[in-house]
Amino acid sequence: MIKQMNNFILSFLSISWMILIYILDNTDKEELFYRLTLKYKYFFEIVVIIFIILQICLTYIEIKIIQLEKFQIYSKDKLYDVKEIENLDGEFLSVYLGYFFVALGLGSLKIAITVFTLILIFVSLTRVQYYNPVLLFFKYHFYNVRTERGTKIFLISRKEIRTNELINFERLRRINNFVYFDEEKRW
Repeated sequence: MIKQMNNFILSFLSISWMILIYILDNTDKEELFYRLTLKYKYFFEIVVIIFIILQICLTYIEIKIIQLEKFQIYSKDKLYDVKEIENLDGEFLSVYLGYFFVALGLGSLKIAITVFTLILIFVSLTRVQYYNPVLLFFKYHFYNVRTERGTKIFLISRKEIRTNELINFERLRRINNFVYFDEEKRW
């Protein structure tokens, strides 16, 4: 149960920037946000600062939960004979642009909540990738990895890998069958 909840939180952190974009775009359109901007002079700035601080803190907590030996939520794994590795740091931009355009096109708060909930459910159920731009802040990188056997996985690592020579990973945490978190430090 803890693992499923944690995976849900990882999914939430991956797409939650939609909430901020929606709030910022609808500050003067949505009655609730409009009233708050009238009541609080710096509503806009406060929302952005609180949101970013929460994102950073929750992402840091998630990293620590993944790494914790005590809970053993995620099994330890090793990955040998990596044949091909592709850096995906720039790929998350297209994913986020899609989320941003969706958030910008949402009309009412009811529709926004419904769409966000549906996207969150789909991302949680597919669990293929956890693009969280805050991980870039913590110097993590995203990789697609293909092994000698042809298995493809999504890897989150602090290593900066720029070569396709055979690479081994000794300290991985399996988030699910497709996503791994590398615990090793940078090279």
